Amino acid sequence: ISLHPYSTSVTGSHKIKSQQSERIQYQLVDISQDNAVRDEMQVLVGNPKAAPPHIVNGDHYCGDFELFVEAVKQNMLQEFLKLA
Repeated sequence: ISLHPYSTSVTGSHKIKSQQSERIQYQLVDISQDNAVRDEMQVLVGNPKAAPPHIVNGDHYCGDFELFVEAVKQNMLQEFLKLA
């Protein structure tokens, strides 16, 4: 699975999990468990101060939660997730 939503269990930002289609396989990454994972997310996002949620497909940054919601509204989820 190469689709990785970065989240944290500390702030309760599990909105991505509830918003995504169950047909799309992904591995939720909780940055509160390991600082190295947080650092990895920030490098992938391209912002050393980035906070979750962010979505990455492999090494390709897809966007943050607001962009995800907008893609869902516009029926562009496959393109947003770089699956199309």
